[in-house]
Amino acid sequence: MQVTRLSCGGFVLAYTLNHCACDTNGALQFMKIIAEFCCDDPRRKTPSTLPSWGREILKPRSPPIIYIRHPEYNNLGDSANHHETSAKFDLEALVQTSVFLSNNDILALKRLVTGRKCVSLDVMASCLWRARTRTLFKTRYNNDMSCTMRLLFPIDTRFQFKPDLPKGFYGSTMVVPSVVTTASELLEKPLSHAASLISKAKKEVARDEYRASVVDFLEVNKGGEFWDGMFVTDMRWFKFTEVDFGWGKGVYAGPARAGVGPVPWMVTSMFYHKNVNGVDEGVLALISLPSSLVNKFHNEVRREIRGFSAL
Repeated sequence: MQVTRLSCGGFVLAYTLNHCACDTNGALQFMKIIAEFCCDDPRRKTPSTLPSWGREILKPRSPPIIYIRHPEYNNLGDSANHHETSAKFDLEALVQTSVFLSNNDILALKRLVTGRKCVSLDVMASCLWRARTRTLFKTRYNNDMSCTMRLLFPIDTRFQFKPDLPKGFYGSTMVVPSVVTTASELLEKPLSHAASLISKAKKEVARDEYRASVVDFLEVNKGGEFWDGMFVTDMRWFKFTEVDFGWGKGVYAGPARAGVGPVPWMVTSMFYHKNVNGVDEGVLALISLPSSLVNKFHNEVRREIRGFSAL
């Protein structure tokens, strides 16, 4: 953790974490505990919510029962299913950019998905996925309409399955389902098609024992390596801006960069935010791209919102 004091009297609190220890919910719990010690009686000895390790609840079954496929993981060495070309970007050449989707933008995307009730995550992720694919289609996908495309998105299972986790549990409860399709299907069919694929994947996660199947899969395969693709993290429900260290609510509370780990260009994070004027509310999405493609990506996002569909 690092605190940087600003000349205006404010400060920046930066920290890094390992998902082997906690997930975003666990990180928020930790920040709230720190805030309590900053603001409360200095004689406070314990946090209001005691942290719980409790990892034994999520141990694999004996014998393991992997009752569904987990296409998000590349543990079978099946090179025939690999969807990306071997070309890699120079990670040092990547730049950070952000896309602000106002509430009106999100509503416009929902209107494009006619004939079905659509969740905001489904249309936003579809919009960003399609825009990113169009942006990278020549440089990374070699204009190959047959290549396989993947969208991965973590889902918090903390309150979905039995057995219940103990109060204060801060460990990782995320599962990461994936949507798999071809570039042709993703780009030539309407936005509603991509949104329906995401909705279907989410319903699969809602099935009983899905989390247990993931735990068993990771046990049998001694861990898991995600396929390369687009990884969209939905952080809208984690109210980090509400955490008060004694200076009031935060002005910004989100990732410092779009991606982390071995594939920093792959991860996109979304969270609630206001535009640069602090007036319009919406969702801010962070993404890493080669600098030469940033403007093209922003243009593709706007075209998606306007209902553009042809490649």
